[in-house]
Amino acid sequence: MTLWGRSNKNPGVAAITDSLQFGSLTDVGVVRSENQDAMGFRVPDDPEDMAGRGALFVVADGMGGHKGGATASRLAVKTILDRYFNSRAGEPGDRIRSAIEAANQAVLQKSQADKGLDGMGTTVVALIVRPPDVFVAHVGDSRAYLVRDGRIVQLTKDHSLVQQWVDQGVMKPDEARHSGRKNVLTRVVGSRETVEVDMRSPPRTLAPGDTFVLCSDGLHGLVEDDEIRRTVTEMEPQEACGRLVTLARDRGGPDNITVQVISWMADLTGGRPKSPGSSRVTADESTRTISR
Repeated sequence: MTLWGRSNKNPGVAAITDSLQFGSLTDVGVVRSENQDAMGFRVPDDPEDMAGRGALFVVADGMGGHKGGATASRLAVKTILDRYFNSRAGEPGDRIRSAIEAANQAVLQKSQADKGLDGMGTTVVALIVRPPDVFVAHVGDSRAYLVRDGRIVQLTKDHSLVQQWVDQGVMKPDEARHSGRKNVLTRVVGSRETVEVDMRSPPRTLAPGDTFVLCSDGLHGLVEDDEIRRTVTEMEPQEACGRLVTLARDRGGPDNITVQVISWMADLTGGRPKSPGSSRVTADESTRTISR
């Protein structure tokens, strides 16, 4: 099962396997005319492939003008999915790092070949679920969160100017959240010959009921972490995606908004899968369009 792409029409994808329940949604937002975010995933149908490579989820937020941003994010997601699953060498952490480095080269070479795309780049955040482990890799300020036992933890640290200032003690986190410089990034895919990919190491071990959230700054810049936690705790993944996007739109939606919610349902100790919430993901929910 594979999906990648972007659209102005708020595509959503909901899916359930024996162990994974997940939803995805991207939205152009209220202000912008084009969606420069992209998202993708692949969940192998082959149990051996799932055990070896795992399931991969990716969110990217492009920049560099209307044409450039959309091209960069879309190309990065496609390259990462292709390279990760076509690679035969190494562990998931090594493969995803290599795949993002390949995406960096693909975006850079595309921008150099087309003057209309000069200066484009993109953020990337990727999640690999290969039981019993989870791997997270990122470049830029798109984020990954883990919700476990009623708590939310940010698994990534933004590559941004304001985050540097926070780390240096020059700015407080709340000041950074509302700073006019919060969109200034210190690291992106496609801007230089090489890119440093941050990997969460060691990988986390899955627990029943773990829920992961990948999102662009069009979401986390407007929706508080605790609101994300409550939403994904109370709703199934696709419904949660719709609710989170609606919250961001209701607060002005100045940027594109993309979110993926991935819940792990199985008990790796041999118990029965954890039962999901009371609501269901339907075909209508998986293709919903949010309007104002």
